[in-house]
Amino acid sequence: MQFSVYQISRKGGREKNEDRMGYCYTRDSGLFALADGMGGHPEGEVASQLALQTMAALFQRDAKSTLKDPLRFLHDAIIAGHHQLLRYATEKALMDTP
Repeated sequence: MQFSVYQISRKGGREKNEDRMGYCYTRDSGLFALADGMGGHPEGEVASQLALQTMAALFQRDAKSTLKDPLRFLHDAIIAGHHQLLRYATEKALMDTP
């Protein structure tokens, strides 16, 4: 299968673009994800990046050709990303957490 991926993002009126896009794929499955930053929060761009990195790592671990249960994978990956954000916020002693 051949495909092309295009992405574009605009920061709008913000100082930094906190949104992130990413993708991973195997021969038979793919993960294409968007993460909206936490505008106005300290290190809001880190939140979206950590979420995508966590999901990508789980996809690379679990997608051995295909995902057996894609819905379960997405649920677990989103929860894992959230827990990663909470750990980061605790380590950095951030006041706001997602």
